[in-house]
Amino acid sequence: MQDTVIYFATDHAGFRLKNELVAFVRDTLGYEVVDFGAFIENEHDDFTDFIPKAAREVSARPEAAKAIILGGSGQGEAMLANRFHDVRAVVYYGGPEEILTLSREHNDANVLSLGARFLNESSAKAAVALWLRTAHTPVVKYDRRIDEMETASRTGLHMSIVPSLPASSWEELERLFVTLEHVSAELQVDIVDGVFVPHTSWPFTEADVATALQRLQKFTTAFAVEVDCMCVDPLQYLDVLAHVGVQRVIVHAGSTTDYASCFEHAKRYGYKIGLAFTNDVPLSSIQAYIPSVDFVQVMGIKRVGSQGQPFDARTLDTVAHLRKLYPTLEIAVDGAVNESTIPLLLQAGVTRFAPGSAIAKATDPQAAYGHLQSLIGL
Repeated sequence: MQDTVIYFATDHAGFRLKNELVAFVRDTLGYEVVDFGAFIENEHDDFTDFIPKAAREVSARPEAAKAIILGGSGQGEAMLANRFHDVRAVVYYGGPEEILTLSREHNDANVLSLGARFLNESSAKAAVALWLRTAHTPVVKYDRRIDEMETASRTGLHMSIVPSLPASSWEELERLFVTLEHVSAELQVDIVDGVFVPHTSWPFTEADVATALQRLQKFTTAFAVEVDCMCVDPLQYLDVLAHVGVQRVIVHAGSTTDYASCFEHAKRYGYKIGLAFTNDVPLSSIQAYIPSVDFVQVMGIKRVGSQGQPFDARTLDTVAHLRKLYPTLEIAVDGAVNESTIPLLLQAGVTRFAPGSAIAKATDPQAAYGHLQSLIGL
């Protein structure tokens, strides 16, 4: 039995050929095979239902797994697979065999996308056998290009580490701003009213919330400030946030009955707005709002509002599902974001990471920020 696992996926266009190839790769070539479907020939199915399953497995183990995916031409399937980090999909629908060998030798392709409408069974089997037995040639210039491709794929959607803090006082928040000035370009300020969730943070620790929020103007020229409104009726604070120059605002699912006014306010004043939610919120209940927001923020913890909670592992599935539904959506995660969870979140499809304690409570916040940036290739 070969060490590498081969994952298969297709829609109706490659259904019959896929079944032949699964048996061939398993029984003749001796590989372990995992078939993600389709399992029935349904002309109304979509390759988007099957290809991400195989691509995600390769993305998780790019050196130890390969996938063979099929479609009518194989083009759309490859385009989708290549949206996943560390996936390098090549298309083949006939022609010179050198296309196959060079994709492995030079580009270390780990996904082969076959155009089922252009290949018969024998030519497809020959192509698969050749591709699987061809090894990548470890040459410096080839490997450099592969590294550069991966960097480009990870930065196609803007990646960022955004330090966050629900501060107990303005002084605590100000210290973090000063510490990270000229280090981080962005900072997320978590404002927690003690009503939406039990915990309370600045500015709700002061008598006049609106006046306290105006202090943010001191730092909105040095930082792109994002305010995470963990509070009831966030609309009441949006005027002052827009006035002081905040560039991004987050409202939480369940914090208002008037999302439309919040979204319209952001549009009118030119700042970005995001919608945050926990893993207990059904995606079906918030999907209608996604076209109106600039990004979403999935909470990596079960209870909103305080730092130091354990990571909610359901976050990975939530993000992966969102990334499948919305390939170009900016997806942020806040809560339990640290050196242990960032690689997992990155793999799932997160593009914006908001670590709290991992930076704010670190002995050296600047060094901690740099370390977390390195984990996402920055």
